[in-house]
Amino acid sequence: MIEVKELNKKYGKTTVLSNINITFNAGHTYGVMGENGAGKSTLFRCIMRLEGYDGKIEITKGLNVGYLPDTPYFYSLVTGMEFIEFCLKARGLKIDYNEIDAVNDLFRLPLNRFPSSYSMGMRKRLVLMILILQHSDYYILDEPFNGLD
Repeated sequence: MIEVKELNKKYGKTTVLSNINITFNAGHTYGVMGENGAGKSTLFRCIMRLEGYDGKIEITKGLNVGYLPDTPYFYSLVTGMEFIEFCLKARGLKIDYNEIDAVNDLFRLPLNRFPSSYSMGMRKRLVLMILILQHSDYYILDEPFNGLD
């Protein structure tokens, strides 16, 4: 379970999130909707502890949360395969090339190329592929269909 209690976030004097209370339970799909600039991405970054905030965010101990940011970043001289390897190692997971190949049969990505040369949709697919390979318990997907055909 991910529980957000009285979450507040300001950038300088501008309040972006005010008194947000929400619980994300296992086995459910949630959608967070709002206009551009409403604070959806900020909420996700706070949950992932990539942004400072006031309030409380509790994530069940041992829960593996996978995160797809709205605009994934890739180092320019790292191949798709190297990026997958890096992300799996960062989570302490064993690299199973048979599993990578099986998942890539669905995603059809040129893993020997640099993701910095991929289209936006290909970049999103690469991160989604990694989240699947990490066997995440929860997925936070920020604009997951942006750039996908």
